[in-house]
Amino acid sequence: MISPEKQFFIAIWRMATPDSYRSICEKFDVSRSTALLTRRVTKILADLAPVLIKWPTGNAIQEVWTGFEVISSFPKVIGAIDGTHINIPSSHIHPEAYVNRKGHRSIQLRDL
Repeated sequence: MISPEKQFFIAIWRMATPDSYRSICEKFDVSRSTALLTRRVTKILADLAPVLIKWPTGNAIQEVWTGFEVISSFPKVIGAIDGTHINIPSSHIHPEAYVNRKGHRSIQLRDL
């Protein structure tokens, strides 16, 4: 059985890189069926999103719009997403490729 941590790392890797499933299988030493678990982990994260992400409602929407417009000149913005680095254990293959600007080994999430 694959640990929950490894399942999470595989899913985050898939979200953060354009790697193919074949490449992921080699990198994490798992079968293709195991690599496909990224779909299950992604579904779990999507199911948790309404609990963890709270959108502004009512008067708060206008307050957020105004705040963003003041600092950015973009009208009617209710949120922004920044890049997210996930710290990872050292890779055996090209470990230097995973060192971020702060000197930590990480991968960066990307939009799917």
